[in-house]
Amino acid sequence: MPTLINGCGVWHYGRDHVHSHLATCEHCGQYTRLSSHDTGRYFCLLYVPLIPLGKLRIIDQCPLCKRMRTMKLAEWNRQKTEQVSKAVNEHLAAPADQDKAAAAIAATVFFEDESAFLGLTERIADTFAHDDKILAALAQGYGYFGYPDAAVDAYEQSLALKDDPVMHQRLALLLAHLKQPKQAEPHARSVLEDKAASNTGLLYVIAGTYLEQGQHAEAARLIDESLAAFPHLEKNKDWRKLRKLADKSSTRRLNVLPDIDQPVRSSRFGGKVAAIIGPAILLIAALIYLIVAASLGRHTVHVVNGLNRPYIVEIEGQTLSLAPHERKSLKLDEGAVLVHVQEANLGIADQSLSIHTSLLSRPFRRTTFIINPDQTALLCVMPIAYSECGDIEPDEPFRLLLGQALYALAKIDYPFQEPPNTLQIPEDGVVVKRQLAWYDNNLTLQEQVYVVIDEAGDEAAIDLLQRRICYDPEAVPDLSSLAYLMEAQAFLDFIGPHLDKPPLRIEWHRTYQSVVGSLGRKPQLIEQYRARLSADPDNTSLMYLLARIMQGDESTALLRQAAEGDPPCAFAYHGLAYQCEIVGDYQQAMQFNSRSRQLEPDNSLFEQKQIDLLHGAGLWQQLLDHPYSELEDADDYATCEWRCYLLAMMDRDDEPRQEIDQMAAQLAQNDYPPQEVNDWKARQLALLNYYHGNADAFISLTEDQQNWAMQFETALLQKRWTDAAELAKEDSLGLLLAASLAQLYGQTDIAKPMFDNALALCRDNDDDQITAAEWLSGEQAPDESSVRQLEMKPYHKSIVLLALGVRFPDQRDHYWPQAEKLNHDHRPPYFSLAAALAGK
Repeated sequence: MPTLINGCGVWHYGRDHVHSHLATCEHCGQYTRLSSHDTGRYFCLLYVPLIPLGKLRIIDQCPLCKRMRTMKLAEWNRQKTEQVSKAVNEHLAAPADQDKAAAAIAATVFFEDESAFLGLTERIADTFAHDDKILAALAQGYGYFGYPDAAVDAYEQSLALKDDPVMHQRLALLLAHLKQPKQAEPHARSVLEDKAASNTGLLYVIAGTYLEQGQHAEAARLIDESLAAFPHLEKNKDWRKLRKLADKSSTRRLNVLPDIDQPVRSSRFGGKVAAIIGPAILLIAALIYLIVAASLGRHTVHVVNGLNRPYIVEIEGQTLSLAPHERKSLKLDEGAVLVHVQEANLGIADQSLSIHTSLLSRPFRRTTFIINPDQTALLCVMPIAYSECGDIEPDEPFRLLLGQALYALAKIDYPFQEPPNTLQIPEDGVVVKRQLAWYDNNLTLQEQVYVVIDEAGDEAAIDLLQRRICYDPEAVPDLSSLAYLMEAQAFLDFIGPHLDKPPLRIEWHRTYQSVVGSLGRKPQLIEQYRARLSADPDNTSLMYLLARIMQGDESTALLRQAAEGDPPCAFAYHGLAYQCEIVGDYQQAMQFNSRSRQLEPDNSLFEQKQIDLLHGAGLWQQLLDHPYSELEDADDYATCEWRCYLLAMMDRDDEPRQEIDQMAAQLAQNDYPPQEVNDWKARQLALLNYYHGNADAFISLTEDQQNWAMQFETALLQKRWTDAAELAKEDSLGLLLAASLAQLYGQTDIAKPMFDNALALCRDNDDDQITAAEWLSGEQAPDESSVRQLEMKPYHKSIVLLALGVRFPDQRDHYWPQAEKLNHDHRPPYFSLAAALAGK
C-alpha cells in the first residue's frame, strides 16, 4: 500500500482503464464496490510527487479498508494478452468442451477484458444452453461487467436446469441490487427453510430494500419471519434498528447495498501532472513553507477551570476570570508561558509551561493546546465515525484527559464544539473525526471519581482527589472517597499535617478518627484529642470530636456541653441524636437532629439522619413527602423501589403495583434488556408480598432471583441454616443472625460452628463488633447499661441483641424488647428477626 508520513513516502497518482464491480473484499470481508485501474507510482516529499517509480495495475481496491493487490502494469498487460488469447483460442478449437469454455469465461473476467467476454457470450450461451454451470458462470460475468439484466436471464436459465440454492441466493442479491425485492425474496427462501444462519445477511438486504421502496408491510413480514427462524438475531442491533424502521414507516434511506449503476470515474490528468510539476512545485513549496510556518507560530489556547469554585488566572499578561467548570480562549505565541492563579488560598503553584510545535510539521499538523491550572478538569477526546453505511464504531479508542496542566493534542477537529450530524465523505468510505469536550459537567463529584477509576485506575483517582481536597477542603465526598481508595497509613500521612491548620474541619477529623480506629489505635486517638481539648478547653468542636470516640456518661456529658456551648456545635446535637437512635428513642433523636439541621441546614449528613429517624419512627407519609423519595428521572428504579416500600407500609396496595408497572414499561421503552426488566418487576412483586407478611408467596416468587438479601431471607424463613450460613460466610452479622436462629430453633450442632465463624469475623471488624464478640464468647451476660450504649446501626444492634438473648436466655427480657425497637426496617430479613424476637 502507498504510504505517506508527514507528506513523505510513496503515493499513487492517476486513474486510467478503471473497472469497478460489486463483491466481497478478500481482506476485510465487507461487501462493497471494488475497483481496478492503472496508476503511476511516485516518491513524494511534502506531498509533491518527485520521482516516478513505475506504473502499476491496482486490482480490487477496497474503499473501506483501502487494501488491494498490485501488479506491474507491463506484466499485467503481458499476462492479459497471453492468458486471454490462450483461453479464447483453446475454446474456439473445442467449442463443445465445458472446461475450456469455463476457462475462457474465467480468463476474460479476471483480466477485465469486457470485449473478449462479450465476444464469447452468444456462442457459449447457444452451445451450452443446457449446461447450468456454464450459464451460472456467464451470469457472474454479466454481473461483473455491469449487465444486470443479462445476468438475471442467465441465472434464471441456469436455475431452470438445476435448482441450486447457491444460484438462487446470488440471483436474489442481484435482484435486490436492481431494487426488486419482491422478485428477490422467493430466491432467498432457502435461507429460511434450511436455517442457514450464515446467510441471514441476504434476508437483511432484501428487507432493507423493501424499506427503500416504501414497502413497510412486506419488510416487517420478512423481518418477523427471519427473527422467528433465527432467534439470535433479536440481539443484533442492526436487525433491531431495521425492525423499528419497519414499524415506524420511516422514510429513512438505509443504503444497505451500493448502487449497481454507480458511475466509474477515470482520471489521467493526475498522472500527467504528477510527471511534470514535481520539480516546479518543490521550489515554490520551499518558499511557501517558510512563510506559512512563520505565520503559524501563534496559537489559540483553551484555558479551563476544573474546580467547583471560581478563580482568576494570569497568563503572559492576559487575565481570565474563570467560573466553575468554565472554558475561555486566548492567543499565545510559541515559547515558555507563566501561569499564575491570583487566589493564594487555593494553593495552586505558579507554573511555567511550553507552547511548542515542530517547525518541520507545523504547517501540516493541527495542534490544540489546553491549559488547566488546577489539573482537575475531566476532559475527553471522542472519535466519531461518519459512513454511508450507518452507525459504525470508530477504530481508535475514547481518551480521558486528566491530571496535566498543559495538553498539546494533534488532529482535533471540533475543540469544545458540537460535531455536525452529517458530513461529506468519500464514496463508500469512512471518515473519523475527533471532538474535544468536557467529560460531563453534570456528574457529581462522586460520579466523576467512578469515571476516573474505570478509565484510568485507582492511582489517577487518588491524585485527582488529593488535588481537589487541597483546593476545596470542604469537599466531604472527596475526603471519604480518598480514605476508601488509599491504604490507611498513606491516608493518615496525607491528612495528618492538615488537621491542626485553622479553621478546624470536623469532617476531616471524623474521617481521620475512623481510619485510626480501623487500625486498632483508639486509646492513642483518645489521648490525642484529650490533649487538643486541654490546649483549647472552650472549643465545642473539639468537645464533640473527643465525645464521638468515647462511650458512656463521659461521652454524653461532653456532647451536651458542646451542644450548649458558645457557639453550639451542630455535630454535638447529631451525636446526641445518634445516642438516642441506638436505643430506639426515635422521637427524642429527631428533636436533637432537628437542632443540628437548624444550625447547619445544608449539611447532607444531618438530612440523611433525618430520613433514618423518620424510618425508625415509622412516619411513612413524611418519608414519602421527603424530596429523597421523588423520582429524579425515568430510569430511577432504586427510588421507585423505596416509594413502593413506603406505600406498602401505608397499606396503599394498588399504588405500588401501578408504580412498578409504570417503571417496568419505562425501562422497556428505554431499551433495557427484557430479561432484566422482568427480573426487576418480579423482585418488586415478591417484596410487596413480603411487606404484607405473605411469606409463602414471597418464597415462591424469590426462587429465580439473584438478589442476595432475598435469597438470605428465604433460606432463613425455610430454616435452611447451612445455606444461609454459606450466603453470609463473609458477613459477620448476617452469619451471627443465621447462627442465632439455628440455635434458637434447636439446631445446636449446626449453630456452634456458625457462631464460632461469626465471632471470628466480628473480631476482625470495628471496636463495637469486637465488644459484641467478647460478650457472646464470655460466661457472664453484659449489664443492660453497657448493652444500651453499644454504638451500632439499629439493624446491626438488633442482631447482636438477639444473639445475646440466645446466649444468655435469662436476660432475654432485657435485650429483646430493645431489639424489637431497633428492628424497624421491614425489608428482608425483617421477618426472620421479628419472628424470633416474638418467640414464634
